[in-house]
Amino acid sequence: MLDRLTRVLQCVGYGATTLLVDRVDEPACVAGDPGRMRTLVWPMLSSRFLQQPGLAVKLLLPRELGDLAAREDGSFHR
Repeated sequence: MLDRLTRVLQCVGYGATTLLVDRVDEPACVAGDPGRMRTLVWPMLSSRFLQQPGLAVKLLLPRELGDLAAREDGSFHR
């Protein structure tokens, strides 16, 4: 689906897409729970997603997720 969106945007003159992720701690279903935030954000950190051509990702994440990321093993950070 993201590839389709990129192709449509290129047809109308946009060369790239910027994805801004903010306020993942505020929705009612997450309610500030770091485990739920992790479930929402971790799939977006996969190499396949981040290496999409023409896609820039800016993550404005709460400190709690930084603490969880620091506890992950080395393969996660690669």
